[in-house]
Amino acid sequence: MVFVAHRYRSNNLTGSNQFFSIDPLAYVYNPDFNRPLNAGGWDMDNQVRVTAQVSQRNKLSGFYDRINKCNCPTITDSATQTGESGTRLTYPPSYLTSLSWQSTISSKLLFDGAISYNRQPTDNEPQPEANITFATASVLELSTNRRLRAPFHGGPKATAIRPRAWGARWFPT
Repeated sequence: MVFVAHRYRSNNLTGSNQFFSIDPLAYVYNPDFNRPLNAGGWDMDNQVRVTAQVSQRNKLSGFYDRINKCNCPTITDSATQTGESGTRLTYPPSYLTSLSWQSTISSKLLFDGAISYNRQPTDNEPQPEANITFATASVLELSTNRRLRAPFHGGPKATAIRPRAWGARWFPT
């Protein structure tokens, strides 16, 4: 048995009440009313699942999922955020694969094993249109609690890999 799924979604929000700064490197916020913030992004998901009854007591299943996503940019309509403090969070192709095996050993014992691989890289960077680099220092204006000049500190990339293990179940009567 084979199942296939595809999904693509996008959104775009303009017309917020927030703006980029005239000088993105200034320590005081001076809004540029010709450059409003834009929030939006897209995500795409492709999945395949295959299940096969190998014998009367054995079943194999495989699953593959590929995900791409971009929160471009990650800006919320907030009085504490400027265009320069938003990021561009992208998920280059992320993968989730799994293989499972079920075997009925007896009427009271079922072996159910699975292994999976989950890779979720992310790329979190300043927005290209903000003219900010990772070397730009982020500033928090304490009177308004507004983040200026840069979105964050720290590294831009991260990857999460999560392996899984085998197991067995016993059904007592």
